[in-house]
Amino acid sequence: MTESFLKRMRWKAHFFLNTTSEHREYPFHLKTRKCPQVVPQLEPFESDMFNLVEDIKFRKASTPFQSQLNNDITRINGSDK
Repeated sequence: MTESFLKRMRWKAHFFLNTTSEHREYPFHLKTRKCPQVVPQLEPFESDMFNLVEDIKFRKASTPFQSQLNNDITRINGSDK
């Protein structure tokens, strides 16, 4: 997901920095399999974005209600039917 976001950013930057009359006449940007060129101005942003995503850590969080609900489910599943 992050890579697709950065690809879109690169395409936007490419068309913003390299505007010609040809691009202005046809504003429709169709999907392509081509990769956008690296934009030197975006490199610090891209590295910061990857570092931000890489540093995300998840922790287990539960409330007393969730704990009680989990205990009830375990008790119900373990009981004889």
